[in-house]
Amino acid sequence: MQHTPYTVYYIPLSIDFPPLKWYTYPMINANEKRLINYPPNLKRFDMNRKPRRQPLWTLLLIRIVSGLLLLKKKYKIVKNDMKGVKPPFLMLCNHNQFMDFEVAAMAVWPRRQNNIASIEAFNIQPRLIRHLGTIAKRKFTRGISTVKNIMHALKKNRSIVSLYPEARYGAAGAAADLPAALGKMIKMGGCPVVTLIFHGHHLERPSWTYMKSRKVKTTAVMTYLLSAEDVQKMSAAEIQAAVEKAFYYNDYEYQLENNIQITEPYRAEGLHRMLYKCPKCGAEFKMASAGAELSCGACGKAWTLKPDGRLEGNDGATEFETIPEWYEWERTEVAKEIREGTYSFTQEMTLKSMPNPKKFIGLGRAVFTHGMNGFRATGHYNGEDFTIIKRPLENYAVHVEYNFPYLKKRDVISFSTDDDTFFFLPDNSDSLQKVALATEELYKFCYGKN
Repeated sequence: MQHTPYTVYYIPLSIDFPPLKWYTYPMINANEKRLINYPPNLKRFDMNRKPRRQPLWTLLLIRIVSGLLLLKKKYKIVKNDMKGVKPPFLMLCNHNQFMDFEVAAMAVWPRRQNNIASIEAFNIQPRLIRHLGTIAKRKFTRGISTVKNIMHALKKNRSIVSLYPEARYGAAGAAADLPAALGKMIKMGGCPVVTLIFHGHHLERPSWTYMKSRKVKTTAVMTYLLSAEDVQKMSAAEIQAAVEKAFYYNDYEYQLENNIQITEPYRAEGLHRMLYKCPKCGAEFKMASAGAELSCGACGKAWTLKPDGRLEGNDGATEFETIPEWYEWERTEVAKEIREGTYSFTQEMTLKSMPNPKKFIGLGRAVFTHGMNGFRATGHYNGEDFTIIKRPLENYAVHVEYNFPYLKKRDVISFSTDDDTFFFLPDNSDSLQKVALATEELYKFCYGKN
């Protein structure tokens, strides 16, 4: 595949940026290959296949399985203004762990729904996942097929469409950026909008932990946000603003407000993967965690994660009292590197792909690079070199998952093209969260709205 050389210009608009300048991307070499040399008989996943309307037998199956998985969980579902609200409608949910799907199923049961799920979910049992009415999505791509399938589910299936617009687990248990075109899609659908915001799911099992649950009382708040008439008369920008406002949540605020005490002795294990930069000495990737303690291997500073979710410095000074505050400080540090043009990351990783959900295809080792020009991965597969390129404006975020269940609980960072998904497995994953933050900030930077 050949690509026409091009230059893209971005004009920073914020006063926080350096003096006005042109940002020019190097041209793509016309001889570079962006496609993997797969066998010619390889079948791609059909993203255009219309979602099924859930058969009645699947409703019973969902109720039984969700009930069993939630049997030992302390959860509560609160419904606001939901009396008389019937499908079809769009249900927007925040996302912190797999428990979200189980509670969402209980919240709408016995109503039929079509869930949006990433391509790897079909790896479990494609036929069953199809029967459940699942709509496939390659994360952070702009494929029109998903939008078409959402419209089909709303207008033809007359179902609830459950969408997780954050598209990745909340690293700090707080609201993440939503796709800018969400309001336009809602406007196109013309259906009512309901939000289902989970509080405490991150606390129950943080994305950065070593797959250990905690005893936490959680609350899911289901709210009738917009009627079909509201959607019709509001602009896409007004809808977007209403959804973003409704999507505010912070699990650590929820913990303090509800006096939730997490006393498990392992409550800070894995936290160093997210809080990777020391606020005392500035060292990166020298953090370690064990039990209830987080520490810096460079300067020796340590913090205790108390049962109420607050951090406490062991030397009497506490730079940040909460995990989200620390995480947002890391974001500002990454944004500074991007503004100065000094951000870069390179590591050799194992690469697997999923052009279809039948199996993960091993592509060997690849050099994974992320910098001011976006993502670039180079490797060799099936007798040919390959180069995968994703420019900054092609990804407003990237998927990082620790203990990825589909690949023997390895840590992964992944992104997709319209017809393929790539999973990079690092030998050392301590730096993955910085790449995730840099992806988000680089996208904002290139749009001039940091």
